[in-house]
Amino acid sequence: MIRQEPEPLTQNEHHTDIVIIGGGLAGQIAAIACHRYGLRCIVIEKQRHNKDKVCGEGLMPRGLSILQELGLSQLPSIVSALPFRRIRYHYQGDSVCGTLPDEGGLGVRRNELDRDLTQELARYAIEVLTDEMLGLAESEQHVTVTLKSGRRVCAHWLIGADGLKSRTRSLLNLNAPHKSRAPKRFAIRQHRFLTTKQFSQLSREEVHIFVGDGYELYLTPISGERLGIACLLSEGELLKLNGDAEERLLNLCKKLLPWDVSAMRAASKAKSCGPLRQKARSVQSKRCFLVGDAAGYIDAITGEGMSLAIESSVLAVKSICEAQSKRRTLKKESKTLSPYSKRWKKMFLKHKLLTESTVFIFKHATLKRIFFTALKKNPKLLGLTLKFLKS
Repeated sequence: MIRQEPEPLTQNEHHTDIVIIGGGLAGQIAAIACHRYGLRCIVIEKQRHNKDKVCGEGLMPRGLSILQELGLSQLPSIVSALPFRRIRYHYQGDSVCGTLPDEGGLGVRRNELDRDLTQELARYAIEVLTDEMLGLAESEQHVTVTLKSGRRVCAHWLIGADGLKSRTRSLLNLNAPHKSRAPKRFAIRQHRFLTTKQFSQLSREEVHIFVGDGYELYLTPISGERLGIACLLSEGELLKLNGDAEERLLNLCKKLLPWDVSAMRAASKAKSCGPLRQKARSVQSKRCFLVGDAAGYIDAITGEGMSLAIESSVLAVKSICEAQSKRRTLKKESKTLSPYSKRWKKMFLKHKLLTESTVFIFKHATLKRIFFTALKKNPKLLGLTLKFLKS
């Protein structure tokens, strides 16, 4: 739908301060932040139930600290999550380990966290419409969203939190073209139940990353004696594999892991997604903001996806809150909001530098050997890198 100036509102319409497109992690965190800052919001989510998203499910220290600031540290999924203190890389029979800053991270089952956040939204009486956005229009004063049901929502601001293939980003004409030289990477994820013996073979305080040729396997212990197994792989490696997502994942596990994953009872259905790399020309339009994966995504190789979604959502709400509180003219309000884009870039820069460099290194066998040799000689380097991401 071509964007145009909004028409005057009639019937069957909703009015609010902020309309949030997407009811996943980023959208729900944005809604809770709105409640905390006294802003009215409406969430638009096309799925009736929480979608089980492909995710490494490691909540890093920065994301965890923001949840604590929002008063969400006592959610059942957070309380029952398994803490991890270290990240251990395995390559060609050798391993190197780095310690996370502060209290470390958590292995959190994503759909359980989403369920708890949904209950929080209900507790705060935040309105959630099960509907799909067909179009949106911006004026100098409002944003109007047209829904599949025929309803319309008029708001002062819009937050697009609708994931990798963001419809918001597309309707705002903010999609950036994919560079042909940029690597296309994909993800597969499944959960398996661990036996007592298998738990003893894996440290419950470590996330294990097994590095192969063209792919990596991420093992994250989570609650209920379950192991989250996520694989990131290149397009070339993906095309070599046959079968469905589970068969592909099991074939890759056979190459790198010291035990038979197929003998472990499945705890979830294998799911895949990709290509992971998505780029936005800007994270901000007139009165619209992109957060989480909708704002652009490079790769899951550093495990920061959940934390970035949480941080960017709160950042967008704070930027809007600043503009609302100053009660200036529109032109000055627009200038007040401009720091969101600058702050987002600053937040994203460290992640971008580390992610791009790691993807590049892991793509080349010689660089991988040099990288792991350096880490082996200087084990503190990995810990310093993890601390750099938190700062």
